[in-house]
Amino acid sequence: MSLSFTIPHFSERYHVCQAATADLVSRNGTWWLHVVASVSEPVVERHQDVIGVDLGLIRPAVTSTQQFLGTRH
Repeated sequence: MSLSFTIPHFSERYHVCQAATADLVSRNGTWWLHVVASVSEPVVERHQDVIGVDLGLIRPAVTSTQQFLGTRH
């Protein structure tokens, strides 16, 4: 069986990628095609400044220069 579908404009850049998995799902009478695409790892420039995320244990975030962001919990 073949079905036609549209790709949302915000996902069009991925249509050339290789599909890793796909699931056809029915939710409340509407069909959805969930596709996981394999993309290459992005090139990230190295920087001296780094921000760490504390996941809410004490502070929401702290910078590499010891600047604490958010209120203490």
